Amino acid sequence: MNFNVKMYGMRTIVFVIINAVLASGQGHSDSRCYLESGGSTENFIVSEDIAVGAIIGKLKIIGNTGVNGNIRLKLHERDRDAPVQIEAGTKDLILTAALDKEGERGPASVYVNVVCDRLHSEAIPSFVIPVNIRITDVNDNAPQWKGAPYSISLSETTVVGTRILQGARAVDADQPGPYSTVEYSVLPGQYSDFVDFVNPLEGTLQLKKALDFELLKNFTVKLRAQDQGSPPKFSDTFLRVFIIDADDQNPRFEYESYTAEFPEDGKTGKLKIFPKAIRAWDQDDGIQADIIYSISSSSSPDAKYFSINPKSGEIELITVYESQKSTLVVRATQIDNKDRYTLATVNIMRSDKFRHDLIPETSNTNDNRQYTAKLQFIQPKHQISVRENSPIGSRILSLPTNRPGDRSQLRYSILERDQTDYFEIGQYGDVILRKQLDFEKIVKHIFHVMVIDDQLNNATCEITIDVINVNDWDPRFRQPYYRFRLPLNDTYSIPMEVGRVEAADGDVGDKISFFLRGQHSSYFKIDSNGKIYLKEPLHNLKKSEISLIATATDSGQRSTSVPITFVMDPEASSQAKLPSFLSIFGVLFIAFIIIVMLISFYVYKRKSNQIHSNLPSMQSSAGLVSQEKRLMNSHMRDPNQEQHNYINSGGNLSPGASSIMASTYDTQNHHIHHHADNKSTLGALSRANYRGRLYNTQQTNNDDIEKDSITNSTDTTKDLNILNRIDNQRNKKLSWQHDDFQKNDVSGSLDLNGSTENNLIVYF
Repeated sequence: MNFNVKMYGMRTIVFVIINAVLASGQGHSDSRCYLESGGSTENFIVSEDIAVGAIIGKLKIIGNTGVNGNIRLKLHERDRDAPVQIEAGTKDLILTAALDKEGERGPASVYVNVVCDRLHSEAIPSFVIPVNIRITDVNDNAPQWKGAPYSISLSETTVVGTRILQGARAVDADQPGPYSTVEYSVLPGQYSDFVDFVNPLEGTLQLKKALDFELLKNFTVKLRAQDQGSPPKFSDTFLRVFIIDADDQNPRFEYESYTAEFPEDGKTGKLKIFPKAIRAWDQDDGIQADIIYSISSSSSPDAKYFSINPKSGEIELITVYESQKSTLVVRATQIDNKDRYTLATVNIMRSDKFRHDLIPETSNTNDNRQYTAKLQFIQPKHQISVRENSPIGSRILSLPTNRPGDRSQLRYSILERDQTDYFEIGQYGDVILRKQLDFEKIVKHIFHVMVIDDQLNNATCEITIDVINVNDWDPRFRQPYYRFRLPLNDTYSIPMEVGRVEAADGDVGDKISFFLRGQHSSYFKIDSNGKIYLKEPLHNLKKSEISLIATATDSGQRSTSVPITFVMDPEASSQAKLPSFLSIFGVLFIAFIIIVMLISFYVYKRKSNQIHSNLPSMQSSAGLVSQEKRLMNSHMRDPNQEQHNYINSGGNLSPGASSIMASTYDTQNHHIHHHADNKSTLGALSRANYRGRLYNTQQTNNDDIEKDSITNSTDTTKDLNILNRIDNQRNKKLSWQHDDFQKNDVSGSLDLNGSTENNLIVYF
């Protein structure tokens, strides 16, 4: 097959090259036998169900094929057996044999060569044009069951949810795709509620409803396999189920209670039993196990005085018994299963005392009155366990009384009204299940049953029913379909979480486990929480999508499956890098914060040290200002008095001292104006460097002036010199007025007795 295809391909290439060379030699003067599209191959697509004789298509070849045409078309000699032919005088390609995509009833593909002859041309007489016919599949095959019909045998104790058949399978012959994908289902019917398919895409059947051999011996259901075509094709088959009886029933006495009489004269011997001899049987019809009888010594204190035949159930007094009455509890047990048993009571009385322990049944005064024992339950309390999946209508428990006679005269009732929804009492004292039990809702039922006869005598007993949990819930996925993205590059770390599925189970205490199935499931793993991890790189897997099946299984082997699709996505690659990028960014950010804190702490410490180191100089500067203030204020008596008044009037000075100071002031003032620039700078530096000394000297001079203004005129002149320098410096630096205005301001700006607020000096 492959060799023929290669040969056809090589011939096609050779023909095309030859045609091209010949055409170029003619300079394209003749376009006959060329394809209208300009290509070298003609292609057709047809369905496999096309009818024989139908036109596949028209060859788009340039030229006229009519009677007076200029070209002639025919198949190559090697393609004479092909399922197609060219209708004479036309360009139509006709189907001559059936096609079949599966290759069973006809060819699955057609490849022929059409020869185009140029009429009336000697240069290039003919061309060969390859024609490829592709055949598409149609839904022409129905699924076919393998090994059908099916037959199985099940025990009636088979647990609901058990997989009972895994070999059911149907195959569709169509090409892979929707036409060959098979879905399984159980068709509706009388017994269709007993079984179901675990998954529509798998041929595995599970038990859906509890079986009971006593109610149903066998049943048949109809199965269907259907493809996904439109319309779909299907085929049906049957499943026959035979139910095997299981030992699920306890033996049963013919009567719940018996009455017996002691032998006459107190002798030993067999007891006479009423109303009939003791008899019990196995209720499992398919088993019918043998029964053995025994006296329960734990429930019968007088058991040592009696014996019972284990096969016949006859009771015998084996030693002298002086009491007037006794009660025995007889046990009937299956010989093959000691856990299957039932109990009955035997009330034994002496014949001469029989009437004293009986109650008249009627008020008739006739001596032939009938007597009946006092009404009571044989067992006042019962406690049993029942599976929550027990079918409705099941007999759970028998409540025997001491009335072995006609039980139709007894009426039973449940005293707790809320329990009547779940249970009912049958005509003969059987507790019957009326509603499905549910362990998830109620784990224990406790109620009382009253029995009453036609004489209004009554008795009660207490019943406790423990519900046994059964795995009756399938796991359920949160979504019916999951789709996750996978990275394209190899920068991610292995294992990498790529998604998560979630499932829940309605059964109490059930644990769900997950597993993956599929062709590429080895690349992934799933944990108990449903998280899916990529455990191997995908660089060797050349696929754009990966399809798997996720299955959730609970503790009872119930399972549910959902499809999962993984899509290769470049965005997922960037997302895979995101966590590591965030980690690096977080580390860098923390480092940046630490560096900023260290720098802030360092700056704070530097400033703190500078403040402490500059504190003495600040105190000196403050002293300088204070000394200047004190120096000036030591001569200022009146804040409103100007300097020329102080000199002219003399204040407290004598006239001689005033004239001396006036002449000194004129001299110094003249000197200051000529040397203002040099003196002002020198005076400021002198005060800054020797402020302490200047203060002490000035203070001393002030005291001397107060004492003797004439004697200390020289010192006073010095003081005035200092003041004039200070004032001159202030005017020199802060004034930009005319010189005359500055001179006048000298005498007006000095306030020898001014306040501190008006004498604040600022140095630049």
